[in-house]
Amino acid sequence: MNTLPHRITFLFVLIALAGCGRPRLIIQTGATTESGEQEPDTEQKAETDTAKKTDPVTSTELNNTISVTKAGSGTVTGTVTGITPSPIRCGTICSASLASTSSIRLYASPATGQRFKGWTGACSGTVQSCTLTLAAARQATATFEVAPTSSISISKMGAGTISGGPIQCGSTCTGTVVSGTSLTLLATPAEGQIFAGWSGACSGLSSSCTISVSSDKLVAATFIPMPVLEVPDLAYSVSGGFITLTWIDDNDLADVADYNLQASQDGVNWVTLARVSPQVPHAFITTPAPSYYRMMATSTSPSVGSSGWSTIIQVN
Repeated sequence: MNTLPHRITFLFVLIALAGCGRPRLIIQTGATTESGEQEPDTEQKAETDTAKKTDPVTSTELNNTISVTKAGSGTVTGTVTGITPSPIRCGTICSASLASTSSIRLYASPATGQRFKGWTGACSGTVQSCTLTLAAARQATATFEVAPTSSISISKMGAGTISGGPIQCGSTCTGTVVSGTSLTLLATPAEGQIFAGWSGACSGLSSSCTISVSSDKLVAATFIPMPVLEVPDLAYSVSGGFITLTWIDDNDLADVADYNLQASQDGVNWVTLARVSPQVPHAFITTPAPSYYRMMATSTSPSVGSSGWSTIIQVN
């Protein structure tokens, strides 16, 4: 006959209540082992285990609080690796309870017209970021203040625009920026103009200029008409059934890409007869088919314009 490893026992206890003639019946259930030891009720054991897990004293998952306050206009974000979204978004959420093993990076962002003054509390200094470990509760305060400003004024000569930050000159040639910031200005010449250079807080011939605006600044920009190549003086001679076209100009040949020679039967509709390299002497020989000729010198440089068309010559 097999022996059961456990057996269910029922314990009936009669207790006579003091001062009462009626006894009270208590029924205790449980299981005993082969050795006769009493095991606790299963439901009671589960409740005990749950209590141990949630008891903040006995729990191994300890949390600490990070709280942020701010003075002035700005926001503070706090990021923790692996946690999305950021647990601190102050503005709106300025405290969080995080595991004591956590490390949080706080970053202070000033609002427009403000600057970050510094940290107090668990963070210190004037660097906008601060990293804290939460081995204990932490509190940090970020202070923002109204940023001092400096003015920038543009003076320009000639036709063109200056742009950068609050400056759109053309129309708006003065502006205000936060002191200590950098501002890049860009000079854009109008059609037929070139940028001739900066003066004042900027200098040089580059079309862009970056300045540190730590105080009020005045910048001047100059535009001038684009120089153009000289119009060739075109002439011709006829000999032996051939036309020899010659031309004279005082252009620097380094600025000349080529000479565009065009021909026409009627002096209205033109076609390119040849693109002649800038050689010396200037001459081109052709047969006397068309009646009209003209020429233009084209430029190699973006700062030098091509010449206009020469006077039209008619070959009889």
